[in-house]
Amino acid sequence: MKKQLIIACCLLMGAAQWAAADTVGYWRFEDGPGPVTKPYGAIDSSGNGYHMDPWSAGDWAGFEYRTDVAGSVLEVDGVYLPNQYSIKNTGGYPSMATEPGAGIQSITPAAFTIEATFKLENDGYKTIVGRDSRGSVTQGENPNADLAALYFQTVPDNGFAIKFCDVSGYWHEAISPTNSYIGFDFGSNPNGLNTPWYSMAGVSDGQTLSLYLRNVTAGEDWRLIAQTDLTASGSPNTALTAGTGQGSDWYAGSWSIGRGLYAGGHTDRAFGFIDEVRISDAALSLQEFIFVDSRLGAWNPSPPDGAANVGVSPDGQTVTVELSWNTGIDPDNPSQLNATILSHSLYMSPDQTKTEDPNLYWVADFPVEGPTAQTTIEQLYFDGLYYWRVDEGIDDGTGNPYPAGDPNNITGRVWTFESRVSRPVFILQPITQVVEAGDTVELAAEAESVSAVQYRWYKSADNVADPENDV
Repeated sequence: MKKQLIIACCLLMGAAQWAAADTVGYWRFEDGPGPVTKPYGAIDSSGNGYHMDPWSAGDWAGFEYRTDVAGSVLEVDGVYLPNQYSIKNTGGYPSMATEPGAGIQSITPAAFTIEATFKLENDGYKTIVGRDSRGSVTQGENPNADLAALYFQTVPDNGFAIKFCDVSGYWHEAISPTNSYIGFDFGSNPNGLNTPWYSMAGVSDGQTLSLYLRNVTAGEDWRLIAQTDLTASGSPNTALTAGTGQGSDWYAGSWSIGRGLYAGGHTDRAFGFIDEVRISDAALSLQEFIFVDSRLGAWNPSPPDGAANVGVSPDGQTVTVELSWNTGIDPDNPSQLNATILSHSLYMSPDQTKTEDPNLYWVADFPVEGPTAQTTIEQLYFDGLYYWRVDEGIDDGTGNPYPAGDPNNITGRVWTFESRVSRPVFILQPITQVVEAGDTVELAAEAESVSAVQYRWYKSADNVADPENDV
């Protein structure tokens, strides 16, 4: 199947509407920046109109859009979609839910798939996707009226689970081993820096309940982490229940993101980043799952994103930087390059320390000649801040790439680097030593500089910096 990048013009109005036939709801969270607004500001991109309403617009019980994403491009059923935003809770009580009375509230699919991409805080119950109910679990070995209709969540000790009640009142769950993911601690790392992104999919085909996981950041393949035989419960009908009951702040059958429900109360808040949530009324195969990967477009930039003191200065007046990157992979065969990528288009910004123009401008096109590409950029300023991006030119059907800037191409992620500094920078500092009085001490230092380096040493008798008296 020929793959295309769809950038719908209706993004200007809120969200692109795209979905496969078996998609019930698809929340892409592409309407940033800012908070997820009320009412029903989390747009359902399936076109079915099942928008989610946050409890508050940002603030103590809401979410805000973040540019921290698992990958700038994703692939869904052979179509590439741009991915610019995720959402993160803004307070300690995140919650959003579908509208009471919406059609999605009454569905009872015999087979279904729940998908989401996320990076979350460590430990505890955190419900990424839930379905509200109380009183529906009435059959089986351990009936529990306090359970909701569905939980797609983390469990204590960094495990995962998918749990649901069927229309016959039986409870089913598939729970992974502990330590199945690496999370972050809000106190020391509130933005989850250097924490992996994961994609997870829970699938029921009516007979088996399966849970699959991918470490997106590591580029791993899907792997089965939990599975349960639904028929072993003795239930006559394992279709997902629409739930029962109602509370002052929930309705049976409503779907939630970022929280669960237990004993009629909101609970199990999902603290962290959530993206690409989809509900399907079919048991999808691994090949049909949403494929989010930072390697679908140009990836592995050098210099690394955010690098400082980059480049050399052959003339002592300007900076020269070597840029390189990897060609995007084939989502259907991640060990191979995407054969439809025929060219790279490089874009760069002006020095952001000298301008208020944040735009990136086309620099050059390069043919794909293997898994990596590189180029040399000259005449940059010292002490500069530069943005850069590489778009992948897709085959237009004639064996030639679409031109730079064409919406069918794969738009790359924006990377940054700081160019070489003009002042001397120490790369080796003297090492502290303790010796006997009268012994000889050898101290060494080394610095990099555009011009020749001169060193001045000081000795302080009182361990207090005093340039006038220290020698």
